Amino acid sequence: MGSLTLSFAHFYHQETKYSPENLKQQSASLDWESQPYPFKEYKSNHKQIDLSPYLPLSTNPFSNIALKKSNCWTDEEKPLAELSRLLYFANGITAIVPYPPNPLLMRAAPSAGGLYPNELYIVSSDYHPELGNGLFNYQVKTHSLCQLIDGKSPYNSIQKACFNHPAVEETDLIIIISGIFERSAWRYGDRAYRRVLLDAGHIWGNIELIAYLFGRKAYCLGGFNDHYLNDSLMFENEYSLMVIALPKINKSQSQNINLLDNPIALASSIQQQTAYIPKGKRINALHHFSEINQNVTESKVKLIDKILKEYSDEPQDANFQCFLESEKLDFTPIEWEKCSLMTTILKRRSARKFDSDMQITKKQLGQILQFAYNPNIYKGISFDEKPLTFVPELLKTHLIINNVEGLDSGCYLYEWEGQSIKQIRFKELKDEAHYLCLGQEMGRDASVLIFHTCDLAKAVNIYGERVYRYLHLDAGFIGQKINLAAIKLGLGASGIGGFFDDIANESLGIAESNIVLYITALGVPVEQAEEIF
Repeated sequence: MGSLTLSFAHFYHQETKYSPENLKQQSASLDWESQPYPFKEYKSNHKQIDLSPYLPLSTNPFSNIALKKSNCWTDEEKPLAELSRLLYFANGITAIVPYPPNPLLMRAAPSAGGLYPNELYIVSSDYHPELGNGLFNYQVKTHSLCQLIDGKSPYNSIQKACFNHPAVEETDLIIIISGIFERSAWRYGDRAYRRVLLDAGHIWGNIELIAYLFGRKAYCLGGFNDHYLNDSLMFENEYSLMVIALPKINKSQSQNINLLDNPIALASSIQQQTAYIPKGKRINALHHFSEINQNVTESKVKLIDKILKEYSDEPQDANFQCFLESEKLDFTPIEWEKCSLMTTILKRRSARKFDSDMQITKKQLGQILQFAYNPNIYKGISFDEKPLTFVPELLKTHLIINNVEGLDSGCYLYEWEGQSIKQIRFKELKDEAHYLCLGQEMGRDASVLIFHTCDLAKAVNIYGERVYRYLHLDAGFIGQKINLAAIKLGLGASGIGGFFDDIANESLGIAESNIVLYITALGVPVEQAEEIF
């Protein structure tokens, strides 16, 4: 395969690892007075479009305007109703937990520490007469749209920023997910970049599922001109993370976009680490080094050439794995009735405690993994059988099994294409899992821990610094689907972004060149705090 170039992403990841030693040094108490506000607010002269009347709830929690029943929508109202539900089930407020001094506003997508560092922007190209050709921010607290540009369409600018990707050219609706890093960095320091990207992936997971219910294919575009797009959106200390084009599925072209000629992920350059970047500046440095501001043709050629070269090689552990027996999992489809996806999103909460005495079944584990990684069995059942992700070929999935009926305790490799698992460590790992999850009880009490891993050196050599974005966005996307499948089956799930990195590698038995991106804990949940809404 040849030599691999070390990058700034390596430096960033190494410097933001948790270890027992540095975590003690970072455990200074938080300054709650300086916590950034997790909502964007605009001056009153901006036009507001209230989307709350179209919500599928028993009462309207956002205003005293009565809700409209779905069978009463006119042809003119239908696009607004669909957009209302798309945004609400992407990242809207779904419950309130009484908590002094201020109640907790729970959202449709999980966020590390409840800091909600992401914003949603809507670009309309005559999607609806009331939106026209405009740019809007989704106002979470009021479930409304705030118009940011009046009388000037940003659509052409978005097309140019995305190098005229055909998915953008075909659609009348685009959603852009941004990151405001300081919201998360207040608590997590430089490691916050990982969490901001994972949180964006959670939101994207919801958007992909809900959009398909309304007849739209979600094209997640990660290859765009960063400076041009951010300038077009008038961002200050805010950064575009991904563009989601939503063309209608019944348009023949939207289902036949050649992703080899029009990839959704493009390669950036590699920034070799030549100067030390101090703490507090590493997030912006990595994001800057991962920008794409070059000619898109050069990026495409570089990307395709490297993928073909890199993946002609066998993985390093192939000889070892060939001696291990694969075990097929049961992939009976989860029964998703009409509208049950929306109900499941409303019910989704991050489990905080699992019943260590209760098992999940091998069948349930198989159902959850199939829905998250390879939902081809859901063709014609309201889900996209081939949802798009950025770099699926780079991700690997490991499982630590603590208490699953029909499976021995130990560490497994999940082969999502073959829909099977191989046991690669033959010992109970409960205590190790407890320790590597920073002593959180859920690491010990969960029935299974799902690890998303990657060979970072190989990934950077293909996609450059930008791959760090793609990897974490993909991990968050998959993590959210795991969450929803677990909730649907009556189980609990919780994402874990804080862990001892090197100890996690040791527990999984993976090489130092591999990194753990994200952990999702699954199990039988213990009752949680009472909610109102």
